[in-house]
Amino acid sequence: EPESPASNELSALPKPEKLVRIGQKLMLQNSNYFRRVRAITRAKTPIVKFVHRPTQVCCDVSFQNMLGVANSQLIQHYLTLDSRVYPYLMIIKYWARKHEFSGCGKMSNYALVTIAVFYLQQLDPPVLPTVQHLQELCKEEKRVDGWLCSFSADPKAIEASKNKSSLCELLAGFFKFYRDFDIHNMVLCTLSATTIPKVLFLQPENLPETIKAQYLNIPEGKLGLRISTDMVVQDPFELTHNLTASMGSKALKAFLAHCDLAVAIFAEVLKHPEEKRIAFLNDLFNKKPMTQVETKGTYYCISNAEMTLTYLAEETLSIGYLIGNTEDVATSELTPAVIFERWVGLVYKLVIGFFDKILKLSVREDPPEQTAAKVQKVGAPSDVHVPTNNAQLTDMHTLHCKGSYRLWEGRRKVQKGLTIPSNMDCLKIEEMVSEVMHAACVHKGLPAEPIVSFQCDFQPVKEPPSINFTFKDTGCQSKVFMNIMMFLRTRLPTLLNKYMKFLKHQTRTRQTNDLTAEGSTSSEAKISKA
Repeated sequence: EPESPASNELSALPKPEKLVRIGQKLMLQNSNYFRRVRAITRAKTPIVKFVHRPTQVCCDVSFQNMLGVANSQLIQHYLTLDSRVYPYLMIIKYWARKHEFSGCGKMSNYALVTIAVFYLQQLDPPVLPTVQHLQELCKEEKRVDGWLCSFSADPKAIEASKNKSSLCELLAGFFKFYRDFDIHNMVLCTLSATTIPKVLFLQPENLPETIKAQYLNIPEGKLGLRISTDMVVQDPFELTHNLTASMGSKALKAFLAHCDLAVAIFAEVLKHPEEKRIAFLNDLFNKKPMTQVETKGTYYCISNAEMTLTYLAEETLSIGYLIGNTEDVATSELTPAVIFERWVGLVYKLVIGFFDKILKLSVREDPPEQTAAKVQKVGAPSDVHVPTNNAQLTDMHTLHCKGSYRLWEGRRKVQKGLTIPSNMDCLKIEEMVSEVMHAACVHKGLPAEPIVSFQCDFQPVKEPPSINFTFKDTGCQSKVFMNIMMFLRTRLPTLLNKYMKFLKHQTRTRQTNDLTAEGSTSSEAKISKA
């Protein structure tokens, strides 16, 4: 029989999407059991979302991600081990949904459940066993996409928890734990229920033994754990998967602000007898933290507004070795401290160049009393200076910036109209765009009065290798500070990363050419001698 247009459409879809469409069709045909059926085919993992009528539970179904099945089975097993776990998780999920920081582009429901379970695992004594302990109890090994996903699901194999905390005490502890947790520098390792500094994932051989063996055995074709995001929660099975990779900084700030408020609410709750504590859940679900309103107002109303930005070194740290690997420094002297110091020096000068040549700001440096020494850099101007050992690059340096034109607005449109050489690096491209925009502002006769005035505190941090920037409004026109900060939040780290990669490529190319030239010279000398 000839296929219908709908059948042809299904056959043209990739397999996971086709299965999702079929699943959607079957559910629509059984409306007594399913409602609000929706196929999401363009997600990384295509799913069907629906509400199960008999239980009114919202559900997702995928047809390709077997790791997701293992994750679901793990959570289901944990629910059977302690009667406090189910209401504990339901309250936290409802709290997150009410305050709108869980869901797409925020914290996924699975990530939220995972960090809630993590808290119960790391208590002393714990409420729940670690995934690693469950794997040790399992007699059969099961792998999905190369990852170890087997665990013992026998409740009799686990002793009853010796932790006697009440449900309210567990909830209070959860909110306090994450309010005080060093989210920006530590990774939540849900396999072993431990926290690990982000910097250790840059050199996996230094990871704790609890996860090193499994992490170093990454299946072929898999990249390492993404640690550049504000919050990093490692999947208990797929160890290179960051469960909060898609969570934006706005959602994270909302999560932390509500945790802070919840700590205050539970401080009051725990003063009352247990039978009266349930009444305070209304405050947990409905109260809003004042800090969100104050933060929003900071950009508009307060003259000394602030924005903080952390730039993690990650793979760009190796540029410190390439810069130092010159004739003036022996390779044996390139200690981690020296490499870090040279990386900081490079970032410091690139930031000054960004303000000066791209945003056309006048920049006044206000470093500690010190001398300066030249640092040889490949692919960078030869007159660049950075602080010497007397200066202590670990000290904070302050830049005072002022400017007259909004060169951060409309840059893409200007760039599209330019003819750019194919071999031009990203900073030179941005400088070219700025020159055109600056010339246009002058040609239009726009007043050269300062509209931008801010202070930038540049603070290097050794663990993990990073730079903490603090920007303070010192006299911007109305709303200008927020506008330029939104530009800097994304463009500054992006350009730094791009230029670092360009420098690494340029340096390695030069070193390869030098080795080739040395080899040729040596061969010619031998022939001449012969």
